[in-house]
Amino acid sequence: MDLLQNLTDDQTALLGCFAALTASGLLMSLSYYIGQLNQADKLKTHRLPQRQTDETRTNKAA
Repeated sequence: MDLLQNLTDDQTALLGCFAALTASGLLMSLSYYIGQLNQADKLKTHRLPQRQTDETRTNKAA
């Protein structure tokens, strides 16, 4: 702990920024992998439900 007390204000700020960036990167990486595990359980489709119009109904019946 003596090492941290001998740092200047600028060095302490840089150390704090590095720690914050490292922690946020780890959290982002963790959330990415947890999201991938969640997506594996769901059906993967990109189709949206579409309402049929009267025009398409009559064409299909003919």
